[in-house]
Amino acid sequence: MKTCKNYRFDLESSDQILHELLSKHYITTDIAREVSEKFNARKVVLPKLIVMDVKNMLLTQNFRSFSIPHPESYQFLKSMHDQASIKGDDTRHGEMDLPSALTLMLNKNSRNGLHTLSATGFSIAHPRGWVSRLAEILPSLTSLTIPYCKLTTTDFTILCNEFQNLKTLDVSQTRLTNLSGIEKLQSLESLNLSGLFFDTEVDLECLFELMKLRVLFIRSTP
Repeated sequence: MKTCKNYRFDLESSDQILHELLSKHYITTDIAREVSEKFNARKVVLPKLIVMDVKNMLLTQNFRSFSIPHPESYQFLKSMHDQASIKGDDTRHGEMDLPSALTLMLNKNSRNGLHTLSATGFSIAHPRGWVSRLAEILPSLTSLTIPYCKLTTTDFTILCNEFQNLKTLDVSQTRLTNLSGIEKLQSLESLNLSGLFFDTEVDLECLFELMKLRVLFIRSTP
């Protein structure tokens, strides 16, 4: 018989309660400890405010879906990044890129098993090689949403080579001008290219090679 002391919440309850706690900023040191011991959360949407208790609590969960919708979150992570010297991190002092942010908040199990990532690119650095580093730490992604994360043609080619299991991809507002390599994404079902500009229609012909593609967003913005 389970007692209150060793009781753990199921996946659905863990996700729902954690969402309420984070959205209402109810995380204290004691609550963070209780979450760490009793929750089995699989998905999370980060709040704007990330304090040390929240970061440490996130590291105890094994997430499969992770969302960073607020650019303000990175500002708090930058402070932690500057204070804690992460071994092997080649990001310049005072900057924060997406792989570094995820390493601060996700344990190895979460990184290896994560299948859904959504992260805004506002207020974050995009140094050379950031896509390669993302692929190294998140090998199981099937859904990637990275609006406003700056992508060069090289970045996108690497993305297509390293994330060939993607079913959903959102690269809206990323300044991407070339879709070279996208034919590698043969599992892709949904693609968002909103806010991108291409020189000619020829640049989009490669989309016809995506046989499973069912949803395409391609609206330009002034």
